[in-house]
Amino acid sequence: PESSLLGERIAFKVHHIAYDGCGEYSRSETKVEGQTITVKFFAKYKGSVCPQMIVNLSTDYSFKPALKGNYYFKFYQKNYAGNEYTLDTLLVR
Repeated sequence: PESSLLGERIAFKVHHIAYDGCGEYSRSETKVEGQTITVKFFAKYKGSVCPQMIVNLSTDYSFKPALKGNYYFKFYQKNYAGNEYTLDTLLVR
């Protein structure tokens, strides 16, 4: 969503990947600094013979804003260019 009301829990899907066919969602870590929220998703790998393919995962994520204003989400994405993030903004009225 692009906006929300104060005190309203919002839920959305975050799309991320696992690096082979045995990968599945494990957990997420959220770090809150003011109105900047940094989120990192982790995968777990089960099995010993796995298809060598990237798996697209979709995980529910929820957030309940405590203040009005803009919230800045930084979703960690591991890539070969270093620690970079996908950025998104949520306006809370």
